[in-house]
Amino acid sequence: MRYDRFYLVAAAIGAATFIAALASQYLGGLHPCELCISQRWALGIGITGATIAAMSSGTLRVLAGLVGIGGFLRELYLAIYHTGVERHWWEGPQTCSGGG
Repeated sequence: MRYDRFYLVAAAIGAATFIAALASQYLGGLHPCELCISQRWALGIGITGATIAAMSSGTLRVLAGLVGIGGFLRELYLAIYHTGVERHWWEGPQTCSGGG
């Protein structure tokens, strides 16, 4: 697979995830907590980095790709942490609106 396609697929999957989060908020009535917002920021950074990497070449592609990968990895870490909070495996922030 060519790198530009790889980055486009990563950006598309990230965008679909972002759209699903917004749909659950605005259509499903689920209010985002502090962790939800943090995940969205990390996902946005991943999408932006992957998109820039897909449209560029050389050093810029490498740097944007690293930013994208870093954003997606940060989002993965936050998602794992968030599911642990929701399942009461560990304590989360006091502002979390989930649970129940």
